[in-house]
Amino acid sequence: MSMDTDRPRVSTEQNLLVGGMLIGGALIVTGTLVPLARGEALSSTVVPLEQLIHWLLRADPAAMLSAGFLILMAIPVARLLVIAGRFWRQGDRRFALVSLVVLTIVLTGLFLDGH
Repeated sequence: MSMDTDRPRVSTEQNLLVGGMLIGGALIVTGTLVPLARGEALSSTVVPLEQLIHWLLRADPAAMLSAGFLILMAIPVARLLVIAGRFWRQGDRRFALVSLVVLTIVLTGLFLDGH
């Protein structure tokens, strides 16, 4: 048997989950350790989405924390998109539609923001 067939196949969902957790986790750890190393208090500021990139480019710890948590919250949404696409490509339109309905419910709840 070749080495390629001996290794388990890593799915897109696994890559998304592991990559998102590593990036989000690294941002959260960095956003926590930088102020501690400087002898500063941890930030309780949530950086507005429209300013996030600008603050990240300044290496602001509050932006790192905000981005890290945003990435971790986005993983389930991205996973639903990947799953819906996989079902669609496999010809299982019913489960693709169910995945998209669940995604719509999640996004609606996010954008309504409890109002």
